[in-house]
Amino acid sequence: FRQAVKVQWSLASGSAPAVFNIWRSAGEGGEFERINDEPIEGLGPDYRFLDMNLVSGQSYQYRLEAVSTSGTSTMFGPVSVMRHCRRTSRWIRTSRTRSTR
Repeated sequence: FRQAVKVQWSLASGSAPAVFNIWRSAGEGGEFERINDEPIEGLGPDYRFLDMNLVSGQSYQYRLEAVSTSGTSTMFGPVSVMRHCRRTSRWIRTSRTRSTR
């Protein structure tokens, strides 16, 4: 079976970014790469992204980027995940940080 992680997030009332991007690194201290092919449209209040074909036993870190209509980028995360051989995943949350570029 495929190894996958579902990344989910929700917007606070009144928030309206234009698009989102999901960034992933393999392990702590690794370089983050954008993993969504196209920006995720900001239509929701609830969103999800399925990251497929991950390696069992490998830890990953994810960051969420919200991009406003003016082009301002805000990063959230990281959140750490360890994929196991079973069909369930164990989430290991680290500190949530927010930075604006």
